[in-house]
Amino acid sequence: MLNKAIFWDRDRTLNTVPEGQEYVYKMQDLHLYPDVVPILYLAKSFGYINIIISNQSGIAKDLYSESQLYQFNMMLQVLTKNLIADGFYCKHQKSDNCSCRKPRPGLIFVAAHLHNIDLSNSICIGDQERDIEAGISAGIGTTILLDREGLNPKTKASSKIRDLTSLAHFLNK
Repeated sequence: MLNKAIFWDRDRTLNTVPEGQEYVYKMQDLHLYPDVVPILYLAKSFGYINIIISNQSGIAKDLYSESQLYQFNMMLQVLTKNLIADGFYCKHQKSDNCSCRKPRPGLIFVAAHLHNIDLSNSICIGDQERDIEAGISAGIGTTILLDREGLNPKTKASSKIRDLTSLAHFLNK
């Protein structure tokens, strides 16, 4: 039997990014949005595997190391009470033209293979249109743009929400 998953973007979806910063990798900058742990728990209770898919080009730009990414993600696991089953990270720059950097779906396909996931019965959620495009390209059944500030009026996503508590509506389908 195939599993269903929620493919989460990381930055600005699960954790905040300090104002004026593009990259978040320092432990002191790791802050979850208040709606994250309850919705991760609810998703798991509905049988979803929680998986992070994230572009982390700061590594290729030598802004932080793979070790710092690993430490940050380990703390993220602690803060989310180990409700995230796995994480996949593209460490390339856009100019590298790799298959794993969103909006390309390469990492989603890797995760789906490793976790035996039915993409058509899964959800992709992120705060950028590239997250949505990766989900659509992978054939994910439901794509959701998280627009916490209400700044993205147009999207290719199947739905748009302002906070993660609104995701509960999609979990029971």
